[in-house]
Amino acid sequence: MITERRNSMITKACGSLTQGCPRSAYLRELLVALVTPLPAAGGPVLGEIIEHQAHAVGHAAVLLANRGVLLAGDMLSDVLIPLFDFRQDDQVGAYEAALARLGEAAAYVDVVVSGHGAVAEGPEVAARLAPDHAYIDALRRGEEPVDARLGPHADWLSGPHRSNLEQARGRVGPGGPWRVCRTDTLTKLVGSMAVPPGDLLDCG
Repeated sequence: MITERRNSMITKACGSLTQGCPRSAYLRELLVALVTPLPAAGGPVLGEIIEHQAHAVGHAAVLLANRGVLLAGDMLSDVLIPLFDFRQDDQVGAYEAALARLGEAAAYVDVVVSGHGAVAEGPEVAARLAPDHAYIDALRRGEEPVDARLGPHADWLSGPHRSNLEQARGRVGPGGPWRVCRTDTLTKLVGSMAVPPGDLLDCG
């Protein structure tokens, strides 16, 4: 349904899904055509705001129960591990609380949209919670998480992962540092990220 609506909008804007479509127009229709504007004049937001303190201060998800959709923000990703906010204490506890709340919300939906990675549908919704639970549970036990999202394909995550480990073990308090390992890919991207080049470490 969503794919059909998206393709219809792209076709209307570009005349073709594969030819004659400027990249900017294609991306505009692909990324924002299905977005509903916020109500004007401070009207109520459609959906339930699920606020928590995992990942960032005041982080939140939006539950659209009537549409069976959970907008998870920077949570429940199939490509990113949990990323702790070094400015806050006890991110392990914050993630445990957040995952509990998101798990309750997920019972009402059949689609989860994360800010990073693929959309989860149907049985994938429950499966999306499991890796984050396993990662956080391992840190709670003082163990090294075994996570398929960590590996050669995502070597830039080794720095944030190490920072997670140190914060969970009480070695890093609020204020950092968030250690980001230097990689060729990340060095190229750092100009567009909130990571000063001086904060890139050679993790070896």
